[in-house]
Amino acid sequence: MQKIYTFIVFCSLAMFSTVHATELNNLKVTVDDRSLYISWTPAENEIASLTDGYALQWSSYESDMRHDKHARQYLTQTNINLRSGGFEKEQYYYFRVYTYKKEGRRRYLANGSKILKWKWQQNGEIISEEINANDTVSANTSSTTSTVDTSEAIDENFGNLRTQHYDNFADFFWSRPKKLTSSDYNGFHIVVSTENDLNSPVAVVETTRSNYSVRVKGLKPSTNYYAKGFFYKFVAGESKRFGEGELKQFKTISLIDRDGKSRASRNIKKIEKKALLTHKVGSINPTSSSAKNKDTASNVNSSIFSTSSSASTVTEIKKNIELLRKEIKRLESELKAWQKKLREKSSPSRSSKYNRSSDRKKSVRERLRERLKRIKASKR
Repeated sequence: MQKIYTFIVFCSLAMFSTVHATELNNLKVTVDDRSLYISWTPAENEIASLTDGYALQWSSYESDMRHDKHARQYLTQTNINLRSGGFEKEQYYYFRVYTYKKEGRRRYLANGSKILKWKWQQNGEIISEEINANDTVSANTSSTTSTVDTSEAIDENFGNLRTQHYDNFADFFWSRPKKLTSSDYNGFHIVVSTENDLNSPVAVVETTRSNYSVRVKGLKPSTNYYAKGFFYKFVAGESKRFGEGELKQFKTISLIDRDGKSRASRNIKKIEKKALLTHKVGSINPTSSSAKNKDTASNVNSSIFSTSSSASTVTEIKKNIELLRKEIKRLESELKAWQKKLREKSSPSRSSKYNRSSDRKKSVRERLRERLKRIKASKR
């Protein structure tokens, strides 16, 4: 039974493109001081005759390796040289290659390879492994037809939760549910804990249906963590979880000095600037048992919205804008209060001003008395 990944692209006519995750094999990367050499096995003749060439994706995020994402390079040969200076050592990168078909000015990705997870170590050695692709829509079928078997039961299992973990934060990524509709669920819960039973979570993140990534900040360096994903749906005003995913284990790296001049210090500061929906450790939202039916966009006090976490509808976008405006207004009010407090601390008190003024007036009176005494003395 071959696993076929299917997606639909709408143009002047509905066109189906099928991704076979095992069609393109032997994706390899070799590196030297100047370049990365990437190569793969050519597509079979019957497939190659129906395509216009190959498309290559690479990224430091595994979630970018999908057939509904853009490719970095389009080419006709089965290899390419890239400048190695654009790839940092001790940083994992992900590579994937596809065949593609050109329709007018647009290119559509078709047959894809597995994902190659790759890292160039400081000692020059290469670490690599192949990862199964996790495209947006899948169906099991024994033929190469491009239609999806809709008779298959709805898959309520949360997909693979992927992580990029650093010293005091971690980025989590997951995929769109395979066959759940918007009425089946309201969003996702990502639970992070130091215990594998997740009974005492350090963070519970609630996101809307439009978010597929989140950053959890405030983790402890060199510490083991466990994470798991769930779907949730509001039932009678409470947030009910279902579709429990597999438990993910990871360990944060040693603390990196942000003020240092090392390459690791520069890299971590670049990574921290990447715009992601952000959640802080200690902000448990909602509770592990239930949550009231409130605005599911998120709690603005514990989350930071960015353009990367775009809402799927105009209504959701307007809600996010309104939440941000309220938060800005609250912060402006808090800023004014602190500025007032600073002025009061740094400026002299009213009583001290009064005392200095009284001293000045008293000295003037004393001088006038002395002058009058001198005038009377001179007349005598």
